[in-house]
Amino acid sequence: MISQASGFRGGATASKDFSNSVDTAEPRAVFTDPERRAINIDTLFQVTPKSQVRVEASDSEVHQTDMTSFSFLTETKYHTSSLKTDYTADTPFGLVKATAYENWLNTDFNGAIFEANDNTSVNSTVRVAQLSDTFKAGVSNTFRLQGEYRHSVTGGAIMGPAGSSLQENIYAVSGMWDWAINDKWDLTNSARGDRLDLSRDGLINPSIPLTDGDFHRTITRPSYNSGLVWKATPDDTFRLDTARGLRMASALDFGAEVPLGNMPSPPFPPNIPVFQSGNPAVNPMAVTNYELGWAHKIKPIDGEFKTDVFTGKTSGALGTSGGIIACPVGLGPFLGLPPAACTAGALVTQGSSAGLGSSNDVGAEFDLKGKFDQNWSWGINDTIEKIHNHYVNPTVNTLALTPVNLTNVHLGYQTGPWESDAFAYYTTRFRQPEPGNNVLIPAPLATIPAHVSLSARLGYKINDATTVAISGQSLQQSQSLTSTALETERQVFLSLDHNF
Repeated sequence: MISQASGFRGGATASKDFSNSVDTAEPRAVFTDPERRAINIDTLFQVTPKSQVRVEASDSEVHQTDMTSFSFLTETKYHTSSLKTDYTADTPFGLVKATAYENWLNTDFNGAIFEANDNTSVNSTVRVAQLSDTFKAGVSNTFRLQGEYRHSVTGGAIMGPAGSSLQENIYAVSGMWDWAINDKWDLTNSARGDRLDLSRDGLINPSIPLTDGDFHRTITRPSYNSGLVWKATPDDTFRLDTARGLRMASALDFGAEVPLGNMPSPPFPPNIPVFQSGNPAVNPMAVTNYELGWAHKIKPIDGEFKTDVFTGKTSGALGTSGGIIACPVGLGPFLGLPPAACTAGALVTQGSSAGLGSSNDVGAEFDLKGKFDQNWSWGINDTIEKIHNHYVNPTVNTLALTPVNLTNVHLGYQTGPWESDAFAYYTTRFRQPEPGNNVLIPAPLATIPAHVSLSARLGYKINDATTVAISGQSLQQSQSLTSTALETERQVFLSLDHNF
């Protein structure tokens, strides 16, 4: 059912860091004064008493340092824009919703590797159309049917010579059934099928032993979600869920072409160019999860305790090194390959493996929150997770290894127009790849020690539409080691939010 309303909302944010003094071993590829800006508009029009149109638009720019999948740091500028339209109508056939949107992304890279090429930008356009119908059959059964079409084109730097592009067309159908069995039991099932048609146009670097025909393939995969809820008492609810999700390979996983300079000489012969290519044989990664949860209301603290235990399996994990697919004549002895395997004029490795193997995870999450003295609120959340990898090649690293334990603590206070919040975040130690050009071997792993991060916010509500606030992140010290990229520095922001 549609609630009758019309309105307009907008917002803008901007931030610039002037004081980062973090040193780095790669100064040409690192930007130490990150900048961000964003603007968004959201409008809602009541067309008829039973239909609405919603239009959303956004534009943002981010200038920062990133670590690429090739494990080196690079200065990166992102410019994103989006336009979305929804039409919703309450019809005799159910609640019908039609959605169309388009996203534009331009990514501009810096650093010696990218500056050696004529083009340093990657451009991506995504167009999506969706149509759904949600309807009831009787009192207890609700159904939703949906169809979706997605078209994306990616081209520019690291996607091949000028004019080259990778195209993806995804066709998907899905359905949902919610069955309110009685006032204590509810069962929800949903399923989805995706078909990806992949293709490529344009020239390919002659050193890379692939053709456009290698990219013309079709991938079809199912996914599902099922959940059973039992309201055992007014204060206790149990939930059993299972789901299978897909992680489709990205355009860079499929079709990147990255010139990485020459191999070091010595020990290798001089003037041997190196390239890293995508892998058109990559398949989607499937993640299957099982979860059992319990939620209990605690009236004396006006709060709730939640706990979940979960286990899952990841199949067809995507790796960050697919191995050598071409090497120059005479280089076999240096790489441990038979001489007959090296017949090209350059060394070419693939940035993604077609099937790295599988992994299993098991863990638990605990969440407790409450209120006291009317104005105060608090909460604590703790997650424990252990992952066991079963990779075909145990020397291949994923992009990051997961911490075993994550803890979040929150304390909030609100009175009149004032609102304040304090947060503490704790993570146990974990490992990440070290920055550097790691083409022939997986990136060595560095240990990020256990650490605590503190943040806070103080806001004043000027009126119902306007709030001014000061907030800070990583307040515990001026610089903190939280990754193998740049250290995280203390940041303070002043913001003004106005809804209209």
